[in-house]
Amino acid sequence: MQSEFYSRLQIIDDFSRVGDPVLYKSAPADWWVVVTDVRGSTQAIEQGHYKDVNQLGVATISLVKNLLEEDEFLFVFGGDGATLLLSEQQYSKVKTKLILLQQLATNRFELDLRVGAVQVRDISQQGRDLQVALLKVNSRQNIAVFLGGGISKADEIIKSRDYPTLPENLDEDPPLQGLSCRWQPLPARKGIIASVLVGTRGFDNLSDVYGEVIAGLNRIFDGDVASANPVNLDQASYKGLLKMATEESRLHRSVFSRGYCKRLVEVILCALGFKLGLRVFRKDRYIAAIPSHSDYKKLDDTLRMVLDCSPGQASEMGQFLDGLYSQGKIFYGIHESPQALMTCVVEGLSDGEHFHFIDGSDGGYAMAAKQMKSQMRSA
Repeated sequence: MQSEFYSRLQIIDDFSRVGDPVLYKSAPADWWVVVTDVRGSTQAIEQGHYKDVNQLGVATISLVKNLLEEDEFLFVFGGDGATLLLSEQQYSKVKTKLILLQQLATNRFELDLRVGAVQVRDISQQGRDLQVALLKVNSRQNIAVFLGGGISKADEIIKSRDYPTLPENLDEDPPLQGLSCRWQPLPARKGIIASVLVGTRGFDNLSDVYGEVIAGLNRIFDGDVASANPVNLDQASYKGLLKMATEESRLHRSVFSRGYCKRLVEVILCALGFKLGLRVFRKDRYIAAIPSHSDYKKLDDTLRMVLDCSPGQASEMGQFLDGLYSQGKIFYGIHESPQALMTCVVEGLSDGEHFHFIDGSDGGYAMAAKQMKSQMRSA
């Protein structure tokens, strides 16, 4: 089901036009921006918990997807959290269930998940416009893209608020059906996985600045940045059964919960199906579709990309972005790692029934953000 506003959104099928304000619509004043992020994510990542941080970020999207069922909603994954734009009706369905996810983060991951929300009208009163469009990922799936500074302002407002302590020990699993992280980290084909963040300085000439950035990246990556899609499954492998069962047990309050027992059966069947290549699992077709069902490039006021590149391309990209930074056009951050992480939401194995959220290993986006924030402080 689609809201009237959602159905009127422009679908952008050319990534080079993602910064063009003409393609965006202002969000309704009574809608809600929901932001989740792991407090202290940088420290957690430096202590080796980057996979947990990623999984909790995607868990937000998975939870809302399960609660809203067929109802379309707007979201973007940010590495250590997620941002969603929800109608009043959608927000009322999910806000109390987000408490369950916070409790899960604390009790099973030993991480502090912040959950906050602000209405679009409050963002507008701060002088920012929250503009929305849809970026075409494949023939059946789109993700939200945001422009105008509204998402950045929402994040600022939410992080400045002191949210009350939430009730503890609710006797219920958060609805995270379909959430999984069953693939081993994906090795770089060309040598380096670069997690890249690019933000404009101010909100004027967005189309020109982002157009220049993407055009420059297209030149570096053989004429099309899509050639740097990091989802490389030629050398990828599924995790072992015990590892999958152990890791996914933390998505439930207890290994004795009904939800985990159901998940365990699913994990066993999935592992056997992939190992034996059972036709009922449509393994080959599913694997072939994964690259086109991933979010390795997106925009939420900040351009976010995870790119597979050679050392030469990585060096050229750094020099190119540094030149734009020196000209006062952008802030940016780059984090290099040997692998990409893929966290999945899988309803089924057919096209359009699965989606894969990409980050660099060792905390790609979060570590790139350190460099970008340092530049912003210096300016």
